[in-house]
Amino acid sequence: MNTHPIDNLPAFVLGVLAPEEAHQIGTHLLGCADCRAEAAAFQSSLAIPPTPRAHVKQQLFTHITENQAHLRSIRWLQIALVTALVLAFICGAAAFDARNRLSTATTELAHQQRLAVFIAAPQTLLRRLDSPNHRSHAVMYMQPNSTQAVLVVQSLPEAAVGTTYQFWLARPGIQVPATTFVVDSDGNATLTIDAPAPVNTYDQIMVTLEPSGGSQHPSSHIVLSGSLTLALQHMPQGFRL
Repeated sequence: MNTHPIDNLPAFVLGVLAPEEAHQIGTHLLGCADCRAEAAAFQSSLAIPPTPRAHVKQQLFTHITENQAHLRSIRWLQIALVTALVLAFICGAAAFDARNRLSTATTELAHQQRLAVFIAAPQTLLRRLDSPNHRSHAVMYMQPNSTQAVLVVQSLPEAAVGTTYQFWLARPGIQVPATTFVVDSDGNATLTIDAPAPVNTYDQIMVTLEPSGGSQHPSSHIVLSGSLTLALQHMPQGFRL
């Protein structure tokens, strides 16, 4: 190659020449300092990005600043959104809990009102249950030919761990298990009895101490007992069994 390949040096540096032509220019550069310098200058211009004009740099910095401010606003919006969601969850949970409390209180009030009406009814009879040591007692409220009754227990010690109190209705040869219950810290409890037959068809009532979960047959540990026949002797006139 007798002439200097000045026009082809950029293509040589970029590596886009055909292999044979690239070999010829490479051989030429080995013996030509001027062409080597020209190729090096062109290669350097590719490595260093051009310096932008002042107004271009200003526009670039402004754009970057605006993007940063936008990102900060997005982050604050995200934080506000998360906070709002947390507050909404807390408020929603509080409202749900308040509704549950109100519903529970309303249900309990209605239950207490039904018990009060039952106990205060003129046809209601009562029978006292006593403990062997006479330290605890209970009163059962019943109505003739009704399977419903209300038991009010007082001063009964709390059952030991693994045990529970159970109410029973009995007649000769039959003991009918009813509900199990626990007493509060003062030894009191109020429970509703739902018997399989009218309560007045039974002769005896009692409370026993049973394993947790209750039993199908009463234990010998009787803590309260009473007779229904004595209560029926005081039935007002006009009621027939």
